[in-house]
Amino acid sequence: MRNLVAGAKYLETIGDLIVHNETTGEKAVINFEAGGWAGKRNQVTGICYSASGIKAAWLDGVWDSKLNVRYGSSHDPSHPLWLANPWWVEHKIVS
Repeated sequence: MRNLVAGAKYLETIGDLIVHNETTGEKAVINFEAGGWAGKRNQVTGICYSASGIKAAWLDGVWDSKLNVRYGSSHDPSHPLWLANPWWVEHKIVS
């Protein structure tokens, strides 16, 4: 819970989330970072591991708008993995 003393109160997800594939043995460790007073909010970083424990991919982004992935090493160029559609985009209804 944030802003207990003043301001609008809200919940912020922080800490590690481990996603483990029981079938293949692969896993991802995702870290939801704390926002702070003037810091960026909703930041997420993560590492994906192969079944043998080798680092296979690196994730970073903002959990409510975009997620990027890097393969090979954490210094390689990032590629978009997921991008949220803006809520204000009007979609055509096809009938």
